Amino acid sequence: DDLELGQSRLLEVDNTVILQAKIPIRFIVKSADVPHSWVVPSLGVKCDVVPGHLNQTSILVKREEVYYG
Repeated sequence: DDLELGQSRLLEVDNTVILQAKIPIRFIVKSADVPHSWVVPSLGVKCDVVPGHLNQTSILVKREEVYYG
């Protein structure tokens, strides 16, 4: 009932990430309390992180599009 026209159920998030296309992007992730994963399957990226450690991954977005993950 809360979905607006054009929204996909269980794919929308509160805080979206907007990335620039055609430039390399590096993500540095960390966790303060429990293990986490940051995943965007449509971009082919997954990054796991353990509390107290930094982890990084890089991607190159080839075209402008809405990616879900």
